[in-house]
Amino acid sequence: MPKSIKDMRKPTQGKTSTDMPKVTPEQERDVANLINRYSGKSDNELMSELLQVTSQQKRNGTLDTAQIDAAANSILPMLNEEQVRKLQSILNQIR
Repeated sequence: MPKSIKDMRKPTQGKTSTDMPKVTPEQERDVANLINRYSGKSDNELMSELLQVTSQQKRNGTLDTAQIDAAANSILPMLNEEQVRKLQSILNQIR
């Protein structure tokens, strides 16, 4: 496992470190905890958890289609073609 979340980032094209958002120690710890929580789970287990969490958030009124689309649109430019297809498949299931 990388020493920190910063070690996992892909190089960004044309961006300097001053263009990138700062990662706080708390955010880094939270991401590391999530990585530990979900590492070793199968795609089916991860998808089941995602569907459960998003369904609950929709019922609570804390997640809607616009938020899902906004998150997806912020991620899409960083993905390759295969990852885009996978994300689209996931989005079709959670919308």
